[in-house]
Amino acid sequence: MKQLIISLTVIFVTGIFSCNKKQVHSPYLIQTTAIVDITDPLRLYPDADAILRLYGFDKDKDREAFFRLCLITDKQLNQMEDFHLPDGYTTEANNRFDDPQYRQKTILLFYKALHKALSDFTTLHNKDLSLKHSECFKTVAEQLTNMKRKHADENTLIIFSDIHENSDLFSSYTKKGKDSLYSSPEKVTAIFEKTRLLPDDLKGFNIFFVYEPKSREDDKVYVSMVSIYRVMLEKRGARVTVQASSKNYTNE
Repeated sequence: MKQLIISLTVIFVTGIFSCNKKQVHSPYLIQTTAIVDITDPLRLYPDADAILRLYGFDKDKDREAFFRLCLITDKQLNQMEDFHLPDGYTTEANNRFDDPQYRQKTILLFYKALHKALSDFTTLHNKDLSLKHSECFKTVAEQLTNMKRKHADENTLIIFSDIHENSDLFSSYTKKGKDSLYSSPEKVTAIFEKTRLLPDDLKGFNIFFVYEPKSREDDKVYVSMVSIYRVMLEKRGARVTVQASSKNYTNE
């Protein structure tokens, strides 16, 4: 998968309004990142309609939107796809024919791009294949760090993964790793915290762990691993939700 950046326009403008006062427009930014684990087959994949509802264009069509699709693989360097819809004021500067539906059309293009990307992604990766290693923690930490740099007004990270780490840091597949998970989770947490890869402040971040376990043992490991993530993320101010559905994202 090649990195794809979709930007419907790159023109930024400021306006001069009445009373000869120069106004600087500060758009309302919403960003969403979906991390999908392809190291093992999943039962749940990103749902485009559920993700698009997070942007709330029905309430405010002038919002700026970012979306990133990122993989968890057996490598630390992973492929990504980025999509960007500039705010309504910016896109209007490109409305050369004064089309009253111009903004609505740009939103529709954004919708279509996400639908196609997620449909193509699921078709490509929904296969009964497994990789020997999984770099879950470093991928999650890297994407949270990238999201922090944008200083968005709303931040949502959705993780489609069993979160079964199998890297140089830790393995939740070995007997030793599982014993640590069940009897000394604080020691596993300390291994991840020692890397100092997570941002210190995640206030305002909504993080969803989306996964449907395949067995009781799979469920046991997943619950233990996700509990460690919850401790680390909530300590930094994030709101964490664990669910077995990809159709809706709410903190309630």
